[in-house]
Amino acid sequence: METVIKLGLQVAGLAQLLLCVVSVAIPRCLQWNERTACLIPFIRQMFYTYALYVLGSHFFFAVISLCFAEELLTSGPLGSCMLGFMGVWWTVRIICQFFFFDREGIPNTPFNKVAEGLLVLMFFCLVAVYWGCVLWSLTH
Repeated sequence: METVIKLGLQVAGLAQLLLCVVSVAIPRCLQWNERTACLIPFIRQMFYTYALYVLGSHFFFAVISLCFAEELLTSGPLGSCMLGFMGVWWTVRIICQFFFFDREGIPNTPFNKVAEGLLVLMFFCLVAVYWGCVLWSLTH
C-alpha cells in the first residue's frame, strides 16, 4: 500500500509541475495586461508578485512531492505538517473557486471552459491525495 501512496504523491507532483507549465498561458488567456492596465503601478506590481508567489509555491509542492515523497510519508510530524499544509492549500483553492471567484469576466471560449473543468478536477484530486497522505502518514 505504501508504494501506491507514494506513487499517488509523485503523480500529484507531476500534476503540479504541469500546472506550472500551463500557468504561463493564464495571463494571456485571461488578458491580464489589458485588465490590469487601469490599476496604479503599485497594485499591478503586487498582483504580479502574488501570482509569482503562487507559481513558486506550486513548483515547490511539485518538487517535494516528486523528489521527497518517501520522506514526506515517513518523517513523522514534519512530513505530516507539510502534507497537511498542501492539503489545506488545495482545499482553500477549491473553496475560492466555488464561493469567491466571479467567473463572469472570464472570456467565454470553449478552451477556457475545458481548462477550468480540468483545473477543478485536478484541484479535487490534489486535495484527495494530500489529505489521504496525511491520514496514511498519521496511522503508519
